[in-house]
Amino acid sequence: MLYDALKSRSVGAQNAPEKLTKIAKWVQSVNIPGTMVHFKCLNARISVLFTIPLGFATGILASTIAVGGFVGVPAMILCARRAEFDGLSY
Repeated sequence: MLYDALKSRSVGAQNAPEKLTKIAKWVQSVNIPGTMVHFKCLNARISVLFTIPLGFATGILASTIAVGGFVGVPAMILCARRAEFDGLSY
């Protein structure tokens, strides 16, 4: 992300067309009949068999981070208070 931000700040980069990576070209070149979806914002046709698993994996990762923070932070506070009550210091 930092690389893209620095690259976009370079002179003349505002009007330059974006280059597709090798993996993006490969994903767009795979044509599985009956599973293709056209994305207007990308102007590309991509198989649903790529988008659904990626969306599912992203959701799983986001949920584990949220649950970890939701449960982990109060647990750390509880441990810190117990350690303080017991006379321990960290």
